[in-house]
Amino acid sequence: MRLSESGLFVQEIDGSPKGFCSTLKVTNGVLTDNMDGTFTLTIASGHGALTGLLDDDHTIYHTDARGDLRYAALSKGVTNGDLHDHSGGDGAQIAYANLSGLPTIPTQENIEDYIGGMVSGNTETGISVTYDDENGKLNFDASHNHDLSYAPIAKGVTNGDSHDHSGGDGAQVDHGGLAGLSDDDHTIYLKLAARGSAQTIEDPVIFSNNVTMGLLNFGTNPGAMAAFDMTVTAAAGVGTEESYDLNIDGTEFIKCYAESDGAGSLQNKSIDLSQLLRLKQSGAMYLFQRDEAVADDGYIDLPDATAGFVFVSFNESVEYGAAVFTDAGAVTLLHNSANCVNTDTDTKYCIFDNGTSVRVRNRSGGAINVKIFGFMG
Repeated sequence: MRLSESGLFVQEIDGSPKGFCSTLKVTNGVLTDNMDGTFTLTIASGHGALTGLLDDDHTIYHTDARGDLRYAALSKGVTNGDLHDHSGGDGAQIAYANLSGLPTIPTQENIEDYIGGMVSGNTETGISVTYDDENGKLNFDASHNHDLSYAPIAKGVTNGDSHDHSGGDGAQVDHGGLAGLSDDDHTIYLKLAARGSAQTIEDPVIFSNNVTMGLLNFGTNPGAMAAFDMTVTAAAGVGTEESYDLNIDGTEFIKCYAESDGAGSLQNKSIDLSQLLRLKQSGAMYLFQRDEAVADDGYIDLPDATAGFVFVSFNESVEYGAAVFTDAGAVTLLHNSANCVNTDTDTKYCIFDNGTSVRVRNRSGGAINVKIFGFMG
């Protein structure tokens, strides 16, 4: 079989006369020849229809085995590689200094010099800035000359405080020179010391602790005044003592005494005198009283003797004596029971001069109650 010059297939048939041939027509890749009989010859037009495609008979074609061998020299990865390392790399990040075409990393000194250059040789108002290259510091100086920079307002503060400005008079501001001092806008202030005139407190003042004061003066023509008061409510139980003392140097002189009745009122009210009661009109007269238990041979001395009168009750008035005494302490019984005497005598109830004062002594042989009332002047 051969092709003609025109591209037609020429078929020679064995045993046929020489020169006998048939022309084949090619249509869509199919050769068709009409001879004595009709036959069809089909030629494959696609590469996939070929056999033996898996054979390694095309040396220029890639196979996995050939590729592994050919590219083995390039499989070492990227040395000095980044963290996303290739197979065979050393795992290290690429150093900035090993890269080309990048700017130089500035040092601390480079940065300091750059910033220092920004503030050197420029113009500042009210402040100066210098660069200390040796220590890498910026030095700011904000000191002013007020007289020059602020001359239009440099008059200072007249009647100024001690922190005086240039041009001020240097004096502290006096409180008395302020306006509005008579206004009631200092509700918490109360000045009690070193006043040239009296203080007036119009509203109740409550003190939660001790109050030290001088004269308590109710003022001129105040009318009926209550110097002290104490509120008692039903919250206080029956018999609760409600009292206050008048003391001198810690010593009680007068006690205003009462007890709560449990209903908001008082019971058992009294004024208790702990010292002599001195009545002074013209001259002076002292009243005194005692009520206490006295052991056998125990005694009570009356105040230093001046002339006076005394009544003594021994053992709830089982024995008694009324007597007068002189400035020298001499005792005269005016009225007395059988066992009341004016000498210091055993088994008796005695009212006598002890040499410095009048003494009341129990020598009855047992403890008794003794009550004394008297006056002297």
